[in-house]
Amino acid sequence: MKPKTVLAVAFIATGLGGMPIWLLSAYSPFVIESLGLSSALYGLLIATFFGVSALTGIWLGGSTARNGWINGVAYTSILSAIGLLVIALLANSWLIMALGIVVSAFANSMSQPAANLAIASVIRQKRMGLAFGIKQAALPVATLLVGASAPLFRFEQGWRAAFGLIAIFSLSFGAFVQLRTRNRLATPLEMAVASRASRAKSNERTFSKPLILLAIAAGLGTATTMTFAGFLVLYAVEIGLTAQQGAFVLSVGSFTGIVSRVVSGYLADRRTGRHLVVVSVMMVGGALGYLLVALSSDIILLSIASILAFGLGWAWNGVFHLAIVRSNPNRAANSTGVIQSGMALGATFGPAAFGLALTLSFKLAWLALAVCMLMAAIMVIVGRRALNR
Repeated sequence: MKPKTVLAVAFIATGLGGMPIWLLSAYSPFVIESLGLSSALYGLLIATFFGVSALTGIWLGGSTARNGWINGVAYTSILSAIGLLVIALLANSWLIMALGIVVSAFANSMSQPAANLAIASVIRQKRMGLAFGIKQAALPVATLLVGASAPLFRFEQGWRAAFGLIAIFSLSFGAFVQLRTRNRLATPLEMAVASRASRAKSNERTFSKPLILLAIAAGLGTATTMTFAGFLVLYAVEIGLTAQQGAFVLSVGSFTGIVSRVVSGYLADRRTGRHLVVVSVMMVGGALGYLLVALSSDIILLSIASILAFGLGWAWNGVFHLAIVRSNPNRAANSTGVIQSGMALGATFGPAAFGLALTLSFKLAWLALAVCMLMAAIMVIVGRRALNR
């Protein structure tokens, strides 16, 4: 495959990894009504997705390192399609819905290591920052596309059709990758078995102190970004805006996040290093955005806060992944698996903790979110020093 094709594959695989949860979020009112879910059960489903992703990230990162990025992308598409089809065709209770969510979470755990390994293996060093920025833009692009498609599926059981169509696309994408590369698809057993041989190729431990510190930082940062995206519209209504105005603010912020991820990756290619320093600065900017949200009382100020929070606080991922891969060039998939587990843990517990903080005050919860992001920025610097880079 040509580098541009590989980048497109990495972009789509990244989007497919998170697609089930974006679909569930976008169609949550219809899913809840159709299955008779309580708010608690719905929250449990979201937590299950990220919790399983956290538990399987390290294992599936190692599996991808052993069997190659093409197999990782193929299984991302297969598992994503299976999970989506279970939800679309079989989910008539929260238990079966949870089964589909668990399968989808396996796809999510494999998507980032596979995409990062693809970029590290094919893309030239001087273009790698831009490549990671484009790849990470897949997540906000997915949320925008899902949100834009929602009006097309507002008929009865339309949410099932949406899940089913994405499942068909996912399978088609996996078939395309296999046909283009003519790669032998690894068996599920080969993908599942831990690889001692791949670990022996590197003297560096998977659970090195710097990587653990950076995984914690990524978890704290992701806890804030997922919470911000999930509660922004609700807060907009709380301060007197309409739901439509809140959605507009969210769309503006998401678009800013897309542009910022690509631009930050482009700029990273023009630096010789200090990528983690840039990540830390972006996180501080995101924290300032959360502080401004707490002070917002109208759509203009909230839009400015959203642009700052999304443009910096949700756009550090690409530069962060670039720094991780550059510091562990021979273990790109393994290292990404560790980082992915940290991020998934943050996504699991962040929104839940924020929800508890809301019982005291919305503004206090935003302040707590800003503190969490500042802690993430500090941990990035600590991890960088431990990495000695």
